[in-house]
Order: sequence, then structure tokens, then C-alpha cells
Amino acid sequence: MRPVTKGNIKYIVDEDIPIQQYFCSLLLSALAELIEDSQLFIDSIMEVIGPNLYVILKAKGLIKENYSDFGDFIRDINNAMNICDSVNVVSNGASLVVYLYRGCGHCKYCPVDIGGADLKSTGCPFPVLFEVIGKEAGFEYKTTDIKREKGACKIYYKKVKKNEKGINPIGYK
Repeated sequence: MRPVTKGNIKYIVDEDIPIQQYFCSLLLSALAELIEDSQLFIDSIMEVIGPNLYVILKAKGLIKENYSDFGDFIRDINNAMNICDSVNVVSNGASLVVYLYRGCGHCKYCPVDIGGADLKSTGCPFPVLFEVIGKEAGFEYKTTDIKREKGACKIYYKKVKKNEKGINPIGYK
């Protein structure tokens, strides 16, 4: 794990990143570096914690009881968890792309940019977390890819039917 830099400190202070979010980024970073296939490991963790997080988000009134749109659902999760500056969702039939906009260049939980992980993958917990929490809410999307671009991360999803063959049951690896 890379040591925290003056730039990271400035970002964390200037963007008022709560210490809990910084702690989560450090934890994800350290865990990811300890495991050979870090993305699969993080995806597996999200599979386990997603249903519990969904229940708590509902109990606290941070997400609604029913959603008809996966994009609205993800936007509400973003608002509840303060993941990034804003979210946009573009649908194209059976697939959609979620844009997580990072005005200052970092997601507020990023294990690489905030946590300092030295990873080949993004180590991002959100593609599979959105997928798993979405499943709890009745959505049937599977993550197919994530791409980091300047100012935004793009998460790609495919709408699937239950037990569809050829779709990895955990994440997009």
C-alpha cells in the first residue's frame, strides 16, 4: 500500500471525506493487496454484505420500498452512501451504463486513489454491490465491465434472466 501523499491528504480534507469512508478505502486497499485475485475477492465480499446493507438502507429510510428504475435506485444508494459527486445512467435496451462522476478525480471509497492500493484491477466494490443490492430490490442486472476514465467510472450492466448461462455469478471477472 502506498503511503498517503500530500495530494491525498488535501483531497480528503478539502472534500470532507468522512473518516469512516477513508477507513473503508484503506481496509479495501489492504485486503485487496493481500489476495492474488483482488477483484474477485472484493466482489465476493460484496455478494455477502449486499443483502444486509440493503436491509439497513431500507430500515433507515435511505432507499424507497419499491423502484421501477435501476438508475433511480443507484442514485438513491449514491446519495445514502456519499459514493461520488453524481450518477448518470444510460439505458440501451437490455444493457445500461452507470456513470459515477468524480468531480475531484476520485470516488470517495476508491481503494486505489484514496486507499493507496497497488492493484492492476480497480478494486471497486460498487459494480457488484449495486448488482447484489439491486437483486434484493427485484432488478436482474449483472456487471459486465468497469472502466475508469477521467472524471468518471463507467460500470456496464446486462439485464439477465435468472440462472442465465454464460454469466459469471459473481461480478464481471
